[in-house]
Amino acid sequence: MLRKCTPDPTWVVDLQDVHISKDTSYVEEPLQILEVGEHRLRNKVIPIVKVWWQHHGIKEATWEPEEEMRQHYPQLFFDF
Repeated sequence: MLRKCTPDPTWVVDLQDVHISKDTSYVEEPLQILEVGEHRLRNKVIPIVKVWWQHHGIKEATWEPEEEMRQHYPQLFFDF
């Protein structure tokens, strides 16, 4: 059975803050690195970082490969 949707005011995004291009896309910029960790494979360890993205809450932060983030956003790193 379907349940009634309870609206959450944190889901509402102010459209004046988001600049949408003509092809209906927008650029996400990382705000801050929240955590540093590592993803272990069988015989390899991949360093990862938890990134807080612009226009998203801290709960929606994502784990990204550290090497990729260093290449695209070097300003976020202060020698961890």
